[in-house]
Amino acid sequence: MTVIQGALFAAVLAYASVIDIRTRTVPNRIHALLCLTGLLTVSLSSVLWALTLFSVFFIVALATDIGGGDVKLAGMCGFVLGKAAVPSLLAGLTAFVVFTVMYCIIRRKPIKGTSLPLVPFIAFGCLLFLMNWSG
Repeated sequence: MTVIQGALFAAVLAYASVIDIRTRTVPNRIHALLCLTGLLTVSLSSVLWALTLFSVFFIVALATDIGGGDVKLAGMCGFVLGKAAVPSLLAGLTAFVVFTVMYCIIRRKPIKGTSLPLVPFIAFGCLLFLMNWSG
């Protein structure tokens, strides 16, 4: 990953986070921008990671409230980050679960039925990778 690619990736994730917080949607233009970012260093491995993570998130989405935009975003993170997307997404999902539980406890709401945007947490996990990346 180049410095330019990392900066573009971070900027698109920040933009996607703001949109998801405001609208609870992830427009297709976000996925297109991430795809263009991934094309800067495309490899067979990045394509395979994109397909793998998309498939895993798709299966999970069938049983949960994860939306299609989040599924596509996970695939695009795999496309840009390759195998580093796995710990990045796990970190983001862990932060999401912890935040959701804390939010529900503080607000005295049931966890079931509570809808929070997932993209900012995925972005958080990916940005952790970028901060630790040694180029």
